[in-house]
Amino acid sequence: MAINILEITKGAVTPAIISKLSGILGEESSKTQSAVKFTLPAIIGSLINKTSTDEGAADVIKQIKDGGYDGSMLNNLDTSLLDDNKFYGIINGATNTLSSLFGNKLKDVTNLISKESSVSSNSASSLLGFLSAIVMSLIGKQVMGNGLNANGLSGLLSGQKSFLAGLIPSGIAGLLGLAGLNKITTNVKEYKEKEEEKGGFKKFLPWILLGLGALLLFFLWRSCGKDTPPVTKKVDSVKTDVTKKVEQAYVTAPKTGDVQMDSLYASLGKFMTKRLADGTEIIIAEKGVEFNLIAFIEDKTKAADKETWFSFDRILFETNKASLRPSSGFQLVNIAAIMKAYPNVDIKIGGYTDNTGNPKANMKLSQERANSVMAELVKLGVPEARMKAEGYGDQFPVASNDTPEGRAKNRRTDIRVTKK
Repeated sequence: MAINILEITKGAVTPAIISKLSGILGEESSKTQSAVKFTLPAIIGSLINKTSTDEGAADVIKQIKDGGYDGSMLNNLDTSLLDDNKFYGIINGATNTLSSLFGNKLKDVTNLISKESSVSSNSASSLLGFLSAIVMSLIGKQVMGNGLNANGLSGLLSGQKSFLAGLIPSGIAGLLGLAGLNKITTNVKEYKEKEEEKGGFKKFLPWILLGLGALLLFFLWRSCGKDTPPVTKKVDSVKTDVTKKVEQAYVTAPKTGDVQMDSLYASLGKFMTKRLADGTEIIIAEKGVEFNLIAFIEDKTKAADKETWFSFDRILFETNKASLRPSSGFQLVNIAAIMKAYPNVDIKIGGYTDNTGNPKANMKLSQERANSVMAELVKLGVPEARMKAEGYGDQFPVASNDTPEGRAKNRRTDIRVTKK
C-alpha cells in the first residue's frame, strides 16, 4: 500500500506551525490554513506530472540532492519558524523547485491560491516555497532512505493519485493539466481541515495518524528627514576586495513566472549563493543590487553618504500603481536578510518616475511606491526605525526622457545606506 504523502505532510503542518506561519506572513490563521489546503495538493499533483517521465523523475532526484532535501528539516519545522531568516532561507532555496514544477505558470498558480484562500499574493508565494520544501524533504527521505532511482520515484508518486481526488481547486487543476486527478473515484475521505475536537479518541486521531505515518516511513527506510537626492554619484557597481568573499556557487536563476521580471535576468549575469555575516544564505546576481549593496556595506573604506544610491533591478509595480508585483518578493526577501545580517545598517528608499504626466501626480506616485517597498520590508521583519522612504517624482533622471528606454530607466526605485 502506497504511503499517503499528502496526509503525512498535512500532519507535519500542525496548528502551532500554521499559527507561526500566519504571524510571519501577517495573515489570519484561517486564511493561512485555507492556503495550505489548496497548495499542498497542487505541489504533489505537479510532482506526479513531473515524474511521469524518466527525464522529469531524474530532474526531481537531482533537485533533492542539490537542495539537501534529506528529510532533516521535517524534524526542525518549529525551530525554522522561530527565525525569519531561516524561514525565508527555506523559501529562497526552493525557487528552483518551484520553477521546475510550475514553469511560466508560477505567477498564475500564486494568484489562484491567493484568490481561493484570500491571502495576499506575496503570502501565497511564500507558502508555495515553504510547503514545496516540506514535500521535497519528505520525498527526499524516501529517495535517499530507500535508494530509489527515477523509476522508483515515479512509482511512489504515481501511487499518490487516488489521494488527491477532488482536492485541487478546479482553476489550479485546469491550469496545471491536473484535472484528471480530480476525477479519480476513491474511498479516501475528502481532504478537509477540521478544528481540533475536545476530548475522546477524535482529539488524538491526527497525532495517531502522524505517528503511524512516521512509523511506516521508519520501516520503509529500514527495509530499503529629506536628504540630498542622488545627483552626484549614481553607483551601479562597487569593485572592492570584498567582492572576493562572494561564494562562486552558480545556481539557476529563480524563475518567478512573471515574464517581464524573468526577462531582466539576462542583464544581471550569473546567479550564485552568498552566505551573509549571520550565516544566512541568499541567491544573488553577480551584477545585481544585493551584490553591490553587500560590497558597499562591508567595505570599511566607504562611508555612508547622501550620494551613493543603488537601483533595485528586480522590483516591479503594477502600471501607474504603487502595488508591488508578487515577483518582486524575491529581491525584497534578500534585502530584508541583508538588513538583518548587518543590524547597524540603516537605509533610505527613493522612488522616481519619468517626466510624462502630471508632475504632482508623479511625485505622489513615487512617494507611494517608496512607501510600499519600505512597508514590505517591515512586513519581512526589518524594524521601521532603520528605514526612511521618499519620493522624488521626475526629478534627478539617470537617462534621457526622450526615448522609451530612457524613460524606463528613470522609472525606478533606489536604496541608499544612511548608516553603517
